[in-house]
Amino acid sequence: MLTLLIFLLLSCIAQSQANAQYSAQTFFPASVPLAVRSAYMNVWINGGTDSQFLPAHVPIVPWTNAHLGWDNMIVIDGQPYATSGDAIHPNNTIPATVNGVQITPTRSIYSMQAGPMDINLTFLSPIEPDDWVKQSLPFVYVFFEASSRDGAAHSVSVSSGITAEWATGDRSNTIRWTVNTTGASTFWEFGRRQPEPFKEINHQAEDGTVYYAVSKNLSVSWEEGAATNVNDDFGTKAVLTNNIADPPANASAPGHTPLLSLAVNLGTIKSTAEPVAWALGYIRDPVVQVNYPTGRSQMRRPYYATQYSDISSAIDFVIIDFQNALQRAIDLDTKLVKEASQISSQYSDIVSLAARQTMASLDITVGEDDQGALNASDVQIFMKDISTSETNSGPVEKIYAAFPAFLCMNASLGAVMLSTLLGIQQSGTAQSFASPDLGGQYPQTQNRADSGQGVEQTGNMLIMLLAQAQVTGDASLIAQYYAKEKQWADYLVANSLLSENQITAEKEPGVNNSNLAIKGIIGVRAMAEISLAIGEHDDAEQYNTSATNLYNQWLSLAVSSDKPHLLGTYNDESSSSLMYNLFADRWLGTGLISQNVLTNQTEFYKTLLTGSTAFGPPIDSTKTNTSSIMSQLFVAATATDVAVRNQFIDAVWARANLSTTAGPLPEDYDNTNGNSTPDGIAGPAVGSIFSLLALK
Repeated sequence: MLTLLIFLLLSCIAQSQANAQYSAQTFFPASVPLAVRSAYMNVWINGGTDSQFLPAHVPIVPWTNAHLGWDNMIVIDGQPYATSGDAIHPNNTIPATVNGVQITPTRSIYSMQAGPMDINLTFLSPIEPDDWVKQSLPFVYVFFEASSRDGAAHSVSVSSGITAEWATGDRSNTIRWTVNTTGASTFWEFGRRQPEPFKEINHQAEDGTVYYAVSKNLSVSWEEGAATNVNDDFGTKAVLTNNIADPPANASAPGHTPLLSLAVNLGTIKSTAEPVAWALGYIRDPVVQVNYPTGRSQMRRPYYATQYSDISSAIDFVIIDFQNALQRAIDLDTKLVKEASQISSQYSDIVSLAARQTMASLDITVGEDDQGALNASDVQIFMKDISTSETNSGPVEKIYAAFPAFLCMNASLGAVMLSTLLGIQQSGTAQSFASPDLGGQYPQTQNRADSGQGVEQTGNMLIMLLAQAQVTGDASLIAQYYAKEKQWADYLVANSLLSENQITAEKEPGVNNSNLAIKGIIGVRAMAEISLAIGEHDDAEQYNTSATNLYNQWLSLAVSSDKPHLLGTYNDESSSSLMYNLFADRWLGTGLISQNVLTNQTEFYKTLLTGSTAFGPPIDSTKTNTSSIMSQLFVAATATDVAVRNQFIDAVWARANLSTTAGPLPEDYDNTNGNSTPDGIAGPAVGSIFSLLALK
């Protein structure tokens, strides 16, 4: 369940020249990321069967079944062609012909033919892990390229417009809008006339402002009015009127869905000299309200505010920076695709599909000092669970699943996320276990204790703390919170083996659960390494001894009687599990799990895979129809047989490539038919796909 998750039934464009290094299309996911940049701007193309070859003007519908419009048109030699959207176009409008789509980690690239021209339309959601000012600017680009098919020059104009429905989940709310011109850009600005801070309606935020911009240096015209009228004006005249037809109205007034459009006249050309780019942003400021256990509250600003004091200067930067942003995206895509392709082409496909989905779950924020000035050293990163709970703040199990992706992108992201969780938990609470999240009403956060998830989340936190210290080479975070970490490790020593009164990540009973227990035991072993890293040698020896003793006891309970595999539940010979929690030991290189255990378990997985569907085996023997991306990819990373590893990858790829379903890549799904479960659609846990890259 996803905030502003829009399944755009869209027929669009382009095999970009900048993307020539990628092979022909073989990957056809049910939904393609379009504008996937934040929890409140998470937009996908949805189509189901043959989704890449739909007619050009079809309804644009979010998952809530509420209409949302994004209309794109091109006029060539006076002939209008529809390239996306559902507005009523002029009678002689022709749907452009879609040839294919290419998905990279940052871009969705559509190729299309419109009459005498080949057209490229690329949807770019930047991933900027090394520049947090840029990463915290929730803007995406859609850009247009064209070339003549017949060698002749043609008159070309293009338009792109979005409806006022983007501003609110309640279409009866009144919207205000203006068109603005700055030093570098012309842009629409619109939002609710009476915003409601930190409120959602139908998973759309009610306190944001939408911006749609294009370079002022182009031949730009603009228009607001009923979508029918605006598109008719452009289709018949190839320009817009520079008029605002109506005063602010409802987001979707009867018979009048306000469309705010920007058009560019390219003149008579054989090809575009450079792409024509629009920038779309959804801005909320403040971003998060943190409620500490002490009773203190703090409003958190978007991190980009440390560099841009007003939105106009930020928009100008986004417009001016387009070519550089595109090159950075190409460089990142090339790097990730190259590394993933060394494992398999299928692995490269799912890494490309998961990257934007994972990164869009984050808000990078900055605090203010007592005088209200921004404190650039006070950085906190928050995650919204846009899947299972739909509203939870900082869900530790989702952060843990996605942590391989964050460490691959920039390990400092993981360090600040953990620091945020630790700082809020440390303040005013003496609980001996880690919290499962920061409350259930994002973007308002607070510490929430849940002893039933103590082993799961405490193990997650200690494993992540060691992982980030290993990758960054920086022990300052683990040193700062060492007393809390010791408290957590002592809790795991006492509670991991039997895990009584506990639940697993799948919300199953944790008592005698082999998979849950080993996570806690690996957490104790991680604590030994944490202690060693900061010179606490006596503690390191103590926790290492405890972890070894617990592991030996675990083996005596968890191994089946004939020794070939691990049981899902102690002493239950009929039980089994995808032992994804073994991944942490290999990830951290702690060497607790013997090679013999991994080899035997890999052999057992061969039998599970032989009897499973194309989408992979279930998580365990108690959840016979449910599989998850995290369980399969974490297990793939522990497999000692490359063929077994690749079978798990191929199973996830088969689900991602299932065009008969609808919706973005789910965290969990029915492994018999691939249908998404009620939980986990479009969530950040798909970052677990990066597990194999994290091992490098």
